[in-house]
Amino acid sequence: MVGIDYDKPGAQDFVDSWAGQFAGWGIDYLKIDGVGTPDIGDVRAWSQALKQTGRPIHLELSNNLDIHNTAAWQQLSDGWRTGGDIECYCGRDGSSYPLTSWSSITSRFDQVAAWAPYGGPAGYNDYDSLEVGNGADDGLTLDERRTQMSLWSLAASPLMLGTDLTHLDPTDLALLKNADVLGVDQDGIDARRISDDAEGQVFAKTEQNGDAVVGLFNTGSAPREVATTAQALGLPSSRDYALTDLWNHGTTESAGRIAADVPPHGVVLLRVHPTRQVAGDAAPSVTLALNWAPAASDSTTRTVTAVLSDNGSRPVTNAALDLTGPDGATISTTSPTHARTLKPGGTLSATYTVALKPSEDLFATSAFRAAGAYRFGPATTHLTVGDTITVDHPVGAPYRTFASTTASFSQSGTRLGIRAQGADLYTPVDEYGTIYLPGAEHDGSTTTVKIDSQADTNVWAKAGIMVRNDITKAGASPGYLALVETPGNGYLLDWDSDGDGQLDSQDSTGTATYPSWLKLVRHGTTYSGYYSTDDATWNLVGTITLPTAAATQDMGLTATSHAAGTTGETDFDSFTTD
Repeated sequence: MVGIDYDKPGAQDFVDSWAGQFAGWGIDYLKIDGVGTPDIGDVRAWSQALKQTGRPIHLELSNNLDIHNTAAWQQLSDGWRTGGDIECYCGRDGSSYPLTSWSSITSRFDQVAAWAPYGGPAGYNDYDSLEVGNGADDGLTLDERRTQMSLWSLAASPLMLGTDLTHLDPTDLALLKNADVLGVDQDGIDARRISDDAEGQVFAKTEQNGDAVVGLFNTGSAPREVATTAQALGLPSSRDYALTDLWNHGTTESAGRIAADVPPHGVVLLRVHPTRQVAGDAAPSVTLALNWAPAASDSTTRTVTAVLSDNGSRPVTNAALDLTGPDGATISTTSPTHARTLKPGGTLSATYTVALKPSEDLFATSAFRAAGAYRFGPATTHLTVGDTITVDHPVGAPYRTFASTTASFSQSGTRLGIRAQGADLYTPVDEYGTIYLPGAEHDGSTTTVKIDSQADTNVWAKAGIMVRNDITKAGASPGYLALVETPGNGYLLDWDSDGDGQLDSQDSTGTATYPSWLKLVRHGTTYSGYYSTDDATWNLVGTITLPTAAATQDMGLTATSHAAGTTGETDFDSFTTD
């Protein structure tokens, strides 16, 4: 990508000579990096050059390809990277481990959905390397590793290992050798997204023989039921359906509701086959769900319904439900919690009223566990799902709140809390939650805050003091700076050097400790940021000038998890400004 002018004599011949050299070396795979829309001419030259060698060399393009130019990528190449690197680069002190993170994996769900129409044997959507092979060093739990491999396989993405092949983990190796899952990838068919919500995603595709392969993904932090239907999968009406679990290799049967209880950050990958009769000796698919009624985030009284569902064509007996919670919570129900028989397609539902113990915690969490049991044949099967309920406290005047990403807020006395997601504060993204004071920043002002704790969602997660002309205009308002603490990269002063409303410059120093104190001092349009670990000795992070700063600006506390889809909590105290 060095700007070759292909209108000049010899330009194509020059690229042809490189391609001929590679073919002579026996190269089978060539990736061109840094490809953007202006580089289509280069890609065309390489495509022609490789073809004229007579050797079938796979041409791959990388990365973050523009989805609006798919016609060019399909015509000129064999595959293309749809996004940035799957590696998180989040190891402390520059370490390569962990290789990736859960938020890096979840960022691919939307990509797979958006790019699905453009992939296939003529050119494959490439979601980057498979970070499965090195066990804990992958940066993923075992369930998360199954999730990555399942999503990549449903999407027919090339399966290229980004791991150390000399230290393969035996458990991971078993995942990589699962022929049933590899077959889902090698069919070359891209799955489409059937449904998604805050904690669940469903992707499916139809195989050449008419079977459907479906991934039921739980992106939440507690076990939960994820469900769809045979009709939604595009399957024909049938008396029954055989459900084969491609990871665990067991088979159950369903009358048409396709559901599973899925572990946190996990997946159940099923092959669904229509049958004219109830599938052999397969047990019915039975699942358990917890459905919470809507409630205010500060409410300590909640209502939840536990539902045990027989999704199959055969009855089950001795059905039972139970709900337990933390110490101090009161749980009551007037619903039946037992049933002698559940007919095919039947449910046992029990509605519980939950009274939570009041707490002064900024975000008080309470874990609940639903248990279900039933008998089919001689065996009793036990199911469990769970949920965590978070209760916050209203944020009162003079404070206001704003979020450019998913966020929640709480106030308890002098303590303030922000639970926020967000990819980053730094260009080209601007995603944060903030508790702020409108118009409180001015010439001569000094702002201080204590950071009691910060979730280590990423070494670049950020929390601290934010100033800008209008704090509610994310990505646009000038006069913008953020004095923040990060779990793995110390204290930062980020600012907008060109007035376009994006942070693009940075000073950094120190190693994060908790608690820490931050202080921001303004003189005219010059700002100095400091940090302290004892509220006595102050260390300069940086001094910068913001010519675009208004005479009065919004000023507040901010947090971003630096992990899209992952929520991180920061607790503040002693927030003062003058």
